Amino acid sequence: MSDQKLWERLLRDSSQSKRVREGNLILVGRKGSGSRALISSLQKGPGSLGKNTRFTQLITPDDPEPMSCPLQYSYINSKDINDPQSDKISKVNIYTLELPELKSLLEFALNAKTLDKTMFGIVLDWEQPWRFTQDLEMWIDIWHEMLGKVVSSLPLEEQDSLIKSVEDYVKSYRDPESTVEIPENLQDIPLAEGVLEVNMGVPIMVICCKSDLVWSVDKNRDQNERILDIALKTLREFCVTYGACLFYTSSKNNANIGVIYDYIMHRIYNFPFKHKSQILTRDQIFIPSGWDSTSLIKQTDYLGNEKQFQDYLPKPKNRVTQKEEIATTSDQDFLVQMKGKLENAVKDSGKKISFIVNKPAVGGEITLAPVEHAPEPVARGGSQIKLQEFYQMLLEKGNKENRDN
Repeated sequence: MSDQKLWERLLRDSSQSKRVREGNLILVGRKGSGSRALISSLQKGPGSLGKNTRFTQLITPDDPEPMSCPLQYSYINSKDINDPQSDKISKVNIYTLELPELKSLLEFALNAKTLDKTMFGIVLDWEQPWRFTQDLEMWIDIWHEMLGKVVSSLPLEEQDSLIKSVEDYVKSYRDPESTVEIPENLQDIPLAEGVLEVNMGVPIMVICCKSDLVWSVDKNRDQNERILDIALKTLREFCVTYGACLFYTSSKNNANIGVIYDYIMHRIYNFPFKHKSQILTRDQIFIPSGWDSTSLIKQTDYLGNEKQFQDYLPKPKNRVTQKEEIATTSDQDFLVQMKGKLENAVKDSGKKISFIVNKPAVGGEITLAPVEHAPEPVARGGSQIKLQEFYQMLLEKGNKENRDN
């Protein structure tokens, strides 16, 4: 390639990148849920950052997490998913939050001007499936709160436009091989019962990472099947309510990594999407937004349909260790014990110190005989004698208080 053609290509790619706006992906999930491995797989695979250098490989799951980075940042390159030879056209910024206590940091990732190019993802962990329901409720409440602050600052027309965009997508979605025609006027099509009951104006994804672990949630095979069924049912019901899509991904097996990248490009840049829904392969579930409905969920013959998810997979109980009780003594008894120990220590050091601790009289007093010190105590014996005198002073003080009372 001549220098002139190379220069022309660089100029063309540069001008094209400026025309295509950047997208934003906000991921939330507990620490260790798998978001770092997911981003790393996207960067190495379909959203490749190019040559593996310290400037392009922004994040890897094995890298130590920076202590001063509560809101992590990375990005993936945006490409035309229908053109295998496509160069980078833009990028998708990825913001990751792991601590719900720092939810206010999401304000730095949200921009009212780029909400139409923004997606939100809740990352769940198949290593801790008993947290699914709790995490979904917690993160969606946080997202509703933080997004509401930004959306409320927009004019009503722009708010309606965001809500309409999500609603129209749910109404118009068809599997790639579907022959059902999409009506021109989507306003005439009502939403199915229970579908998109909560429309936040931003596409939502539920990403269940480490799906390679679905086969070993429970040692009992039949019980494991019931858990997977009720988990999928619970996740589908949540996604239908919020118009979200559902992914089971595994960075270890590269499951659904390419599909989730294509879906992100499809929702942000409106590229045609060619992947069908998948609900049969246990570790590669994919249900796009608009495909599912409450009627389809009811038609599915799930095992253990009469029970809740928590009934099959309760949270493991924490081990409770019995604490040893420590008996306490009164101040006077403690001082008497210490004087006894000092007496033994002084005798061992060869000092001739004799004292008598008489039993408490009727008035509760403790009397002490005179103490004879050695004429020239060595360093160790001298320190013991000083301690003895200190405790003797405390005892005399206690006796005086008893007499006064």
